[in-house]
Amino acid sequence: EYWVTNSWNTRQSEIFLTDIQEKSILQKFIELEELFLLDEMIKEYPETRLQNLRIGIYKQMVQLIKTHNQDCIHTILHFSTNIICFVMLSGYSIIGNQELIILNSWVQEFVYNLSDTIKAFSILLLTDLCIGFHS
Repeated sequence: EYWVTNSWNTRQSEIFLTDIQEKSILQKFIELEELFLLDEMIKEYPETRLQNLRIGIYKQMVQLIKTHNQDCIHTILHFSTNIICFVMLSGYSIIGNQELIILNSWVQEFVYNLSDTIKAFSILLLTDLCIGFHS
């Protein structure tokens, strides 16, 4: 995680935003600015308060950028974890083909000895667990 965080934070000039992410961030900035301006209109702050308003907006923008940064880092970590798992499973299926053949014959023998009712129930249960029950 440290390597991904360090790599992500050192590439500040390279911004990777999809259209959806960009719209979401802009929408958050607009909402934040509108809330601060509304607060200013209600309380009718003097000029020194407007400076505090700008500072508050700036702090919130920095916080939103940090949150977005963390989201991007977590996305990269999840993606890299998925790739590592895929490579490990692929390697195991290629290298451990003999073990899979033995396991396959054992599973076939086990399923063959089950009754039709239990097989049907197992298929329904497995489908329900994987896909979900929709009535």
